[in-house]
Amino acid sequence: MEGMTKADVDKLDKGLAVHGGRPLRPRDAATLILLERSGSDVLVLMGRRHA
Repeated sequence: MEGMTKADVDKLDKGLAVHGGRPLRPRDAATLILLERSGSDVLVLMGRRHA
């Protein structure tokens, strides 16, 4: 996120993770969120860490 302020990133993130009309939220601290940036697309991958 070179060249972006935290406020810029927050504005961008608000529109990214929407599923079923509401934003996705991690369930707990064991939730892992990865952002894959391929070209101009951003793919949000959510999962759980293995114990």
